[in-house]
Amino acid sequence: MIFPEQFEFLEKFGIEPTYFDPSFVSFSYRKEDSISGLSIEISFSDVEESFQVRLFRGEGDVAVISSERVKSISVFDDDSGKGVRVAFDFHGLASEANICLEPRINVRWWTLRSD
Repeated sequence: MIFPEQFEFLEKFGIEPTYFDPSFVSFSYRKEDSISGLSIEISFSDVEESFQVRLFRGEGDVAVISSERVKSISVFDDDSGKGVRVAFDFHGLASEANICLEPRINVRWWTLRSD
């Protein structure tokens, strides 16, 4: 699994890991959207090849989405904003998640047949 270094999250989004487990090479990052009041937590594990997004407001979860079979996680900065793009490796399926962290939190996640 390919994923960004910690300095990339700090450089692009000004955030450091809120959680790190070296035995699972597992990271969590949090970011708040001051406009909507939504917060996002993204977490991933190299050992488990997993990725999870948690959207929440205060103490209440709005949505939690997770998947295994992560192929790569990359940082993007384009016309849509700044965030992370996740590609999954499912046989016969194309699956990707675009998680925009700036200027507003936005999650787009899809799985489509590729055969």
